[in-house]
Amino acid sequence: CWRGEATMDCVSDDIIYGRWIRSRSVDEKKQSIMSSIGGSPDRLWLVFSHIHQDEHDAIVSVLSVNYLTLVDFEAENARAILLEHSAESASP
Repeated sequence: CWRGEATMDCVSDDIIYGRWIRSRSVDEKKQSIMSSIGGSPDRLWLVFSHIHQDEHDAIVSVLSVNYLTLVDFEAENARAILLEHSAESASP
């Protein structure tokens, strides 16, 4: 799951394990996430573990163009965020 294209081993019961994206730009991280989940779902949970510096904030920031944060839970070196498509991003 971490070094290339996602395989069926990376998906289980609607849980998708992301690729290793730490060395990518913020826009590349967004593209990788959206590619891994197969588009732009109406709602999604992002779960970060082993957080490195502020990479999670950068990812949430770039996704906030299309998504609103409904739930944001932080623990030591981890974060879980529920995102929902914003009404503004749905318009043409």
